Amino acid sequence: MSVRFAPTVHGVGDRGFVAALVAVAREKGVSAYPGDGTNRWPAVHRSDAARAVALGLDLAASSEATRRLLGWAPTGPTLLEDLDAGAYGSSR
Repeated sequence: MSVRFAPTVHGVGDRGFVAALVAVAREKGVSAYPGDGTNRWPAVHRSDAARAVALGLDLAASSEATRRLLGWAPTGPTLLEDLDAGAYGSSR
């Protein structure tokens, strides 16, 4: 499955890009935009984005096509390596 979201996914509790822009605008008392303001900036609420993704319990997947088409290769730890290293411990 491949899903492409809008550049800004927003909603209550958001700590991402939109939240950072809003914080700066509140601090400065103004909001800026590039050019004359006619540029488009797609956005989606996170609840809408979540409903657009059909998740299952058995999602057989392979990165073979991504590797072949884009020349991509993962370099980070695997999920099992992260679990073994305690990446999801209670101290985080």
